Amino acid sequence: MTDSPADRVARFVDDLLHGRRPRRFNASPEEVEAMTAAAGMVSARVGADLPDKAALDGIHSTVISPAACCYERSARLRPRW
Repeated sequence: MTDSPADRVARFVDDLLHGRRPRRFNASPEEVEAMTAAAGMVSARVGADLPDKAALDGIHSTVISPAACCYERSARLRPRW
């Protein structure tokens, strides 16, 4: 059974709203226009420009671990006068 254009666009919008990667399909020019509008509205939501907490935690652990190690090492080597 073939999905209607409305079903395909609705699935695309639903995936966007739930933070999922939309499935690919061959879209007509009208579907592309509707999906572009939907993507624009999703990106205009409050907080859409903020990074994900999990991404920030990953960056934090990547940056802090080597920096903490270097700081501890330099603190031991520094003369205490």
